[in-house]
Amino acid sequence: MAGEWNLAEFKVEDLLQMAVLMQQKGYDFYSAVIEKSPERRVKNEIRFLREEEARHKVLFQEMLKKKGKSASGRLSAALDALLRREFTNPLEELIFSKKIESSEEALKFGVAMEQKVVDFYAVLKDLPGASPLAADLATVSAEDQAHVSKLNAMLSY
Repeated sequence: MAGEWNLAEFKVEDLLQMAVLMQQKGYDFYSAVIEKSPERRVKNEIRFLREEEARHKVLFQEMLKKKGKSASGRLSAALDALLRREFTNPLEELIFSKKIESSEEALKFGVAMEQKVVDFYAVLKDLPGASPLAADLATVSAEDQAHVSKLNAMLSY
C-alpha cells in the first residue's frame, strides 16, 4: 500500500493535518466497536487501541504547532477527497451495513485501516521537510504496526 499513497504534491503541514483527522477516524472506529460489539473481550482490548489513537492525534497536533500551524485548519479538496475515500466512506459503510457488530468484520476492517495508516507514515517520512519529524513518525508508526499485530491476534482467538 505504501506505494499507493501519492503524497509528493502536498505540503508536510497539510499531511500532518490529514494525520490528525486519520487518528480521529481511528478513534471513531474503535468507539463504534466498543459500542456495537457484543463481545466483552473485544471491547476491553479495543479501549487501549482507542486511547492510543487519541494520544497519536495529540502528537500530530503538537507536530503542527511546532511548524507554526493549527490543527483546526481545513484540508484541501484533494486531501479531503483522499481522506473520505480511504477512511470516512469505508467506516460509514461498515457502520451502516451493521458489519461492525460482527467482531470478525470489525477487526478485519481495523487491520486494514491501521495498515493504511502505517503505509501513509512510510511515505510521509520520506517527503522533503519531514526529516525533523522522523523520530515521532517512527514511534507512531511502530505503535500502529503493533495495533495491526494486536488486531490480528484478536482475530485468531
